[in-house]
Amino acid sequence: MARRTSKFMIGLFVTIGILIGMVAVVWLGASKYFEKGATYVTYFDESVQGLQLDSAVKYRGVEAGRVEKIGVAPDHRLIEVTMNINLRGKIERDHVAQLKAVGITGIVFVELDRKEPDKPEDNFCFNVPHHLVQTI
Repeated sequence: MARRTSKFMIGLFVTIGILIGMVAVVWLGASKYFEKGATYVTYFDESVQGLQLDSAVKYRGVEAGRVEKIGVAPDHRLIEVTMNINLRGKIERDHVAQLKAVGITGIVFVELDRKEPDKPEDNFCFNVPHHLVQTI
C-alpha cells in the first residue's frame, strides 16, 4: 500500500511541476502584450534590414519599448516603423530615431535621442497615423 501511495505522490508532484512550468512560460512570454505605452511611428529612407518585429526601442541606451510593425509607407518611398514606447514623459517633436546595430550579428534596434536644433522638420505627402518621431 505504501508503494502505491508513493507512486501516486511522485506522479502528482511531476504533474504539478509541469503545470507550474507551463504557466511560467506562458506568463513570461505573454507579459509583453500587457505592457502599457503609446504608439509612435517613424519613417526611414534607408534599409531596415536586421530590424525585426519585437526589436528593442532604446532611449539613449535604456530600453523604452518594442517595434510593433514594419512596412512600406503610403508614398512607397519610405519604410514605416510603428513602435510602442513606454516612457514616463511623452516623446516630443525634438526627438529623433535612428537605426543602430548590435555588434557584428546584424541585429538592429531603434535608438531615440534628442535632435540637433538646426535639423528641419520632416514633411510627408500622406497622413501620419500615430505620433511621429523624426529620423536622423
